Amino acid sequence: MWAKIPSYYVGKSFVRLIPFKDHINIEAQAVIQHKEGLSGYKITPKGMLQMFLKQDIPYEVLKQIFAETLEG
Repeated sequence: MWAKIPSYYVGKSFVRLIPFKDHINIEAQAVIQHKEGLSGYKITPKGMLQMFLKQDIPYEVLKQIFAETLEG
């Protein structure tokens, strides 16, 4: 865990899940590469995926993002 935030590392690559009261931010390098598949979601200026709790979870796109980010 990085600063008590769930984080997954492979070498220097990482995925962080940053929880907030009404949404979660996902920090991963491959988020920007999948921008088209995330058209209903916000991408923050820092390149994080922002998903509000009432939104559906894009499971298949997240699997690709996590795999591409962590494949080292």
